[in-house]
Amino acid sequence: MSALIWADAPPLTPDADTAQYWLRQELSQGIYQQKESLFERVLRWISQWLDSLQLGPVSSLAPLIIIIVLVVAVVLAIVIAGPLRRRALAQKSAAVFDDATTTATQHRQQAQVEASAGRFAEAILQMFRAIVRSAEERVIISEQLGRTAVEAAAAIGQGMPEYATELTRAAGLFDTIFYGHQQATRADFDQLAQLDQRLTKAPTSQLAAMDGGTP
Repeated sequence: MSALIWADAPPLTPDADTAQYWLRQELSQGIYQQKESLFERVLRWISQWLDSLQLGPVSSLAPLIIIIVLVVAVVLAIVIAGPLRRRALAQKSAAVFDDATTTATQHRQQAQVEASAGRFAEAILQMFRAIVRSAEERVIISEQLGRTAVEAAAAIGQGMPEYATELTRAAGLFDTIFYGHQQATRADFDQLAQLDQRLTKAPTSQLAAMDGGTP
C-alpha cells in the first residue's frame, strides 16, 4: 500500500486474522525476499511474539510496538555502532611508519631540527613517531609496520590508562597534521614533546600493554 493511500485513508483497526493476512501479502513482495538484516529479524520476532499474545486489533498495540521497536533500536545502536565507529576511525587514521630502521632517538632529533626551523608540522609527525618507536623498543608493544596512529595510541594506552586520553589526542593531532587538516603550532609540538618525556620516564612495569609486551 502506498504512503499516499495510507495518508488519505481513515484509521484502520483490523482484527488479528486480517492483520496477519495483510502482513503475509506485504512480505510476499520481491523486495522482502532478500536476506534479512539483524534488525529485520528482530522486528519479525517481535511481530510473531505479539501475534502469539492474541491481544486484539493491531491498532490497540501500536504504542507497545513503538516502545519495543525503540528499545531494540537503541540496544542495536549501542552493540553495533560502537565497534563500527572504532573500525571506521582506525581505517581513516594514517600509518605511523613507512620504515622500520629509524630509532626513537633519531625521530626525536629530527623533530627538534624541524621545530627549530619552524616546520612544526613535520616536527609533530616525527615526535609522535618517536613515542611509538620508543614503545616498540621497550617491548611495550610489538613492532608492526602499517599500524595507524589510532591503533598505536590504543595499543600503548592499554598498559597506561592514565595516559590513554593524551595518547588518543596525540594520535588525532598526528592524523590532522598528516592530512593537512590543521595548522601546526609550536604549542602543539611542545605538548607532544612533554608527553614523550613523561612516557619515557614512566617505569616499564606501568606500561606493560596487552599488545604482546612484557613488564
